[in-house]
Amino acid sequence: MKICIILFLFAFLACVTTVNAQDNYSIPVDSWTYNVIQELQTRGYLLDLSPGFKPYHRIRVARALMKLQQKTDISSLPQSDRWLIEKLDHEFSYELDLLKAKEKRPDTTFTGGRLSEEVFANLAQGDYETQIRRQTGVPPNRQK
Repeated sequence: MKICIILFLFAFLACVTTVNAQDNYSIPVDSWTYNVIQELQTRGYLLDLSPGFKPYHRIRVARALMKLQQKTDISSLPQSDRWLIEKLDHEFSYELDLLKAKEKRPDTTFTGGRLSEEVFANLAQGDYETQIRRQTGVPPNRQK
């Protein structure tokens, strides 16, 4: 009986760990990034992110940062504002790079997913279709 209980607990813990690992696209609610986002919101930035809808998804914060960077001359902001934006920019650099790659190549549908470093490096070099299709198992388009 004890062995069954131990096996059940082991299986339960393995399932919980797997579920938590799959939820790595959300920012944990105790993350330092929420303090920075809140401070920027009090200064009038990142107002697209609603404080009532937490946890934020990483790609959503990256989109708000990208929108801010496109609409605002960051270099003209006060140093304290620039410092906070740069902290977030560094934290969400992966997602920002994905959004920039998607902006260059809008027909791709990989935004929001985690890619291997090899695939991401190939994306940065411009080899989009081959690497994404290889990783996802989608056959390449056949032209007639």
